[in-house]
Amino acid sequence: MIKLLILDIDGCLTDGGYFSPSVPSMSCGDTKVADLTPQLYFRKFNTSDFVGIKMLSDAGIRCMVLTGSYEPSMPQFERAGREIEVCSGVQDKSEYVRINFVDHPRAEEALKWDEIAFIGDEINDCSLLAKVGLGACPADASREVIALIEGKTFGEGFVMSRKGGELCVREFTDMIRDLMGIKASWCNWEEE
Repeated sequence: MIKLLILDIDGCLTDGGYFSPSVPSMSCGDTKVADLTPQLYFRKFNTSDFVGIKMLSDAGIRCMVLTGSYEPSMPQFERAGREIEVCSGVQDKSEYVRINFVDHPRAEEALKWDEIAFIGDEINDCSLLAKVGLGACPADASREVIALIEGKTFGEGFVMSRKGGELCVREFTDMIRDLMGIKASWCNWEEE
């Protein structure tokens, strides 16, 4: 039974690309670091991914984003509601999950690895993907991640049919709902 769903942002909830404004070019000799305007980066999300996350959250599954990025696009997650906890700047995701969830100081709050689901797409996700009970990756994940998922020795692993940013997270949340017998629901509508 899955109790915690962990999501990567770049390459899973998004296609891994950024939109960035252009800045006027200057010659290297005339430019000082202090003269450069900080870059603003924008990500594109698909709201259907967040509907899938909300359905799992409503069913009692804790949902969180765990990203190495220091720019986690907080306005999008605030817009999605309280369903998603966001932890940014996490470079060792496996160690973070071990310390904060598996080896939790309060035994009643500790989780087993097989109660955790994670979708990741890049090499830095491999260590966590190898440990969780249910691991997944988008169809366009790195070849190392796909090989790990296909050869997973603990728990189950699935390569989604969709690419990052193209509803692979919704595909994964729907799979979890199917595995756990959670009906689709939205406001006052529920699947019969």
